[in-house]
Amino acid sequence: MRRWVKTNPCRFSLLILLLLSAAVPGIAQKDPIALYSSTPFRVDVDLVNVAFNVFDKNQRHVENLQKGDLVLYEDEVRQEISLFGEESNPLSIILLLDISESLAPFTKQAESLNRLMASVFEPGDEVAVIAFSDSPQILLEFTEDKTKISAALNRRLCTSHCVSQDSSTNTASQIAPDSIHIGGATNINDSIYVASKTFERLGSGKRKMIVLLSDGMGNRGDSARAYEELKISGATLIEIGLGWTSKFHRNSMLVNRWIKETGGTLLQYSPEPEMRENLQSVFQKARSRYGVAYSPSNKKKDGQYRRIRMEVSRNSLYVLRNLTIRGPRGYFAPLEIFQH
Repeated sequence: MRRWVKTNPCRFSLLILLLLSAAVPGIAQKDPIALYSSTPFRVDVDLVNVAFNVFDKNQRHVENLQKGDLVLYEDEVRQEISLFGEESNPLSIILLLDISESLAPFTKQAESLNRLMASVFEPGDEVAVIAFSDSPQILLEFTEDKTKISAALNRRLCTSHCVSQDSSTNTASQIAPDSIHIGGATNINDSIYVASKTFERLGSGKRKMIVLLSDGMGNRGDSARAYEELKISGATLIEIGLGWTSKFHRNSMLVNRWIKETGGTLLQYSPEPEMRENLQSVFQKARSRYGVAYSPSNKKKDGQYRRIRMEVSRNSLYVLRNLTIRGPRGYFAPLEIFQH
C-alpha cells in the first residue's frame, strides 16, 4: 500500500499520476525497480520514479523518514523531490525447516508453526521450502502459488512410527507420502549455504529473506562457506526458535551473529495469535521501502543515460547514523523522434 505525500498539488495532476502508473518503471508499477540492481530504465513522461531502501549499520530498515531527510542528484545536479512516500514490496522467502532428530520432542510446535507460516504470506511473495537434517533437500522451488506453499508446509513430521497402511494386507508399509521423516544431525551451515545459492536463480528485485525454523541444537557443515554466500546473497536471516534449546539461548553463536549482521531477528516460538502477530510485524518491516518522484531539470529528450545519486541531507537528524541507501543508479531519458 502506497502512502504518497503531494508537495506541489498544482504542478502534478491526477492525470500525470495515472500516466505515471502505466508508463514509468518504478514505484507506480507492479514490477518495481530492483532494490539491489543497477539496471537502467527508461522514462517516458516528465516524472522520474525512484524506489529505494534505507538501512542502518545493522542492516535494519529505517522507519519514519521524511522528504526533508533526503537529497537527490541527477548527473550531480540537485533535483527537487516532488512526491515522497512508502510502499509495501513483495518478498522472496526461503523457509529452512529443521527435521533433525533433536527436533522430535517438538514436532507439534513445528507443525503448528509450519501451518501458520503458510497463512502469513501476501500476494506477490515468492516462497521456497528447504528441509534439512544431515543435508538440505529442496521440498518446493520458488512459487507464488499459495496452494503449493500450503501443501509443502502442512506435511506431518514423522518419526519411525509415522507410516501408511497397506490396504491389501492391512499392515504398515512405508512412510506416508504426505509426511517428512525426522532424523539425523542438524546441518544448519550447509542449509544456509544452499539457500543463499538458490537466490542466484532469481531475476526479481524483491528483498530476500531466509527464515530458519530450528531448535538450534548442534550445527554441522562449513560455516565459513555459508557465511560468505549469505553475505553475497544480500538476504536477511530470521530464526524462529523451537523447544527448550532456543528458550535457554543455546543457539549457535555463529547463527546469532549472522542474524544481527544481516538485520534479522530471533523469535521464540509462541502459540497463536502472538506468533502470527510477531511474524506479520517482521515481514511487514521487510516489505517496506520508500519512493520519490521528481521532474528532471534536464528536459532534453536525447535518450542518454542519467546518473542518480541519493544521500541523507546534512540537516537531517539521521545524518550521523551511517545509513545506507539502496536503489537504482540511473535511467535512460526518452528519445524524441522527429517525423517529416
